[in-house]
Amino acid sequence: MAETTGKVQLSYDVSDKWEEVKSTLINEYKYSDVALDIPTSWIYDLPNTTLHHQNKEVSKAIKDIENVCQRHKVTLKKAVAALISEVAYYNEKKHYNE
Repeated sequence: MAETTGKVQLSYDVSDKWEEVKSTLINEYKYSDVALDIPTSWIYDLPNTTLHHQNKEVSKAIKDIENVCQRHKVTLKKAVAALISEVAYYNEKKHYNE
């Protein structure tokens, strides 16, 4: 049976170089470090090692973080990828989507 593709939230802990890992996932794998709340048009910055992807399978998200960690020679301590359909965000620095 095929895995569901959809909006995925990826959260992870790495041994080192989290900024480089994050940058690679954003620039090369099309992840985002912000989330848009459609009803309110507010944009929320996600925690440092949590990213969002608009269209991905969860197993592929885990494979992405494994590959990026291997490439940057860091240890992936833990990771979780989940399909999201309804999420509540809080961030004191939210801003309006213009």
